[in-house]
Amino acid sequence: MWDFYLQDRTADSIITVLSTFLGLLKNQYDLKPQVIECDNELTSQKPKVKRYIESLHIRIEPSPLYTQALNGGAERSGGVVKQKIRSMRMHSKLPAALWKEISKTAVYLLNRTPKYQHHWKTPYDRFHTFITQRNGVAIKHKRPDQSHLRAYGCKAFAITTDALKKVNRLQRFNPKAWIGYLVGYDSTNVYRVWNPVMNKVVRTRDVTFNEYQTFNGDLETLKDDMLKIRLDELSKLLQECTIPEESGEETQVQPAQEEPDEIRSLEEDEILVHLDSLDGAHPIELDGAHPTELDGTNQD
Repeated sequence: MWDFYLQDRTADSIITVLSTFLGLLKNQYDLKPQVIECDNELTSQKPKVKRYIESLHIRIEPSPLYTQALNGGAERSGGVVKQKIRSMRMHSKLPAALWKEISKTAVYLLNRTPKYQHHWKTPYDRFHTFITQRNGVAIKHKRPDQSHLRAYGCKAFAITTDALKKVNRLQRFNPKAWIGYLVGYDSTNVYRVWNPVMNKVVRTRDVTFNEYQTFNGDLETLKDDMLKIRLDELSKLLQECTIPEESGEETQVQPAQEEPDEIRSLEEDEILVHLDSLDGAHPIELDGAHPTELDGTNQD
């Protein structure tokens, strides 16, 4: 599976994606599709797209109107990707704004997941084995490397730019890593890590993972990232998080009006029960009120 993201559903956007995808197949794998199966929308509502495909001498096989069952493979693969995205998002607790990174990673993982209908072979294995054998190389399997996979959304400690460039080496107390969260893969040794403080997704190789912790949005867990933040940024964050102090003026408590028994607060009911349980007359002072002599009878 390959994933592409459209800005809209216009014919120009679809043609741009098809041109990119067909060029990728041609230049990278020396493949040229002969047939394109699609729903009736592509041919009836997008005649410009139809003319573009026919100009490439590719046959179009549209399904009948309102018959999605004939689009089984494509329709089901889209549903599987959506389910994968949903589960990954719920487990990692990443912000919804990172949906594109989550989607690309879901496709990346599905291509490397064994399937029962393919005798527990991965789509990656089947595709690249076919390409290799077509090129004359005798090979039975071309299994993907899965040793680099980590728990999605886990905490990642990535090497800082200063540490990579070996600058500011006299500043011994500067941290050599910043805290981010794994959001994707570019290859078997290049990861995509989201830095929540800078709000950027960084491609990096030198990463250490803690797969037992994921993003939870708590500022306290990100406090280590504040060591190298600018003072104006830190001041702005503190102003947003500071709770306004209460005024120093004393507040006079007004005497409460008599309320029906059925709407009394829980605290008042507890006090009444406590007073009813007292034996004899005892002076009691409640919240600064004057001492009150209580006899043995129950009084409200």
